[in-house]
Amino acid sequence: ARVYLVPEEVLRGELSEGLMKVQTTLETLQLFRSTYDERRANLSRYQRNGVPVRPWDFSPLLVFSGLDCFINRVRSIKDILLTAVDLLKLDKLEIGGVRGRALSQQVQVLHRGFVETFKLFTEKPYHCLDLNNKEYEEDLREFKLKVDDTDRQVGAIFCQAFEETSGLEHAFKVLDMFGGLLERPWVATDALERFPLLVSMFDKELDCCTRLYKKHIQTAEERELDNLLVISQSFLTSSGWAPVNRNMPAVAGRLRWAQELQLRILTPFSKFRHLSYPCLESAEGARVIHKYEELTQLLNRKDFQRNPTVNGGKME
Repeated sequence: ARVYLVPEEVLRGELSEGLMKVQTTLETLQLFRSTYDERRANLSRYQRNGVPVRPWDFSPLLVFSGLDCFINRVRSIKDILLTAVDLLKLDKLEIGGVRGRALSQQVQVLHRGFVETFKLFTEKPYHCLDLNNKEYEEDLREFKLKVDDTDRQVGAIFCQAFEETSGLEHAFKVLDMFGGLLERPWVATDALERFPLLVSMFDKELDCCTRLYKKHIQTAEERELDNLLVISQSFLTSSGWAPVNRNMPAVAGRLRWAQELQLRILTPFSKFRHLSYPCLESAEGARVIHKYEELTQLLNRKDFQRNPTVNGGKME
């Protein structure tokens, strides 16, 4: 394993290549260790001619104490490389919104700070796989403290960026921008407190779409549908009802209107499914899901798409 990993290069070379080698090493060492445990638990399989196999009654620590320490050292190197993969992404993180520029500058300061921290750690002259070298453990402890501090600041920046969002779509864009950084423990602590707010925002979006639906029904009942029911070129604004394109045929216009309103609620709903945090698995989430499904069913009704003035198209 030491020859394969090349201690002088594992932390200084290409991150992806180093991670691949470290992962391969861990899998091989752990397979050897688990194979021993499996064989020891099933020694009776090797019994021949009725002669019992002598049990392995010695402590595994007598044999594997050195190997276990080495595996832990390799794991620590893997954690360092994974941390570098995550935090080096800060260089590409650009935040929008009113305070976006100021927050992006803070992110760049954090990125430069981590690059310097990582460089100082990886350029240490000692052998990182030498278990007798206690200096590595001390340097690793300091490295983790600095990383934890960086993670806390990233979490604070995420909270500020999230609070600046103007709506549900913008909020999901912020989540996409931070991506895997939100899974880092200290960042996740802040992020988890914001995820429930997405449910409230989605609830308000459903209420808005429900009002638009009712307005559509009301308008269709008050006017001659074939002449006046049309589809909006700019679609629907979050503030209410907008006139529609008079050039579209009535049936096509109704279908298009229903599809666009359905897409407006389907897009954020599908994004909830890709979040690591189960936002919709709470009591509030269940209520919102029910509201979403009710509105979706109404928009999918064929009688509503053909003629929204029929009784079947009305919401209870």
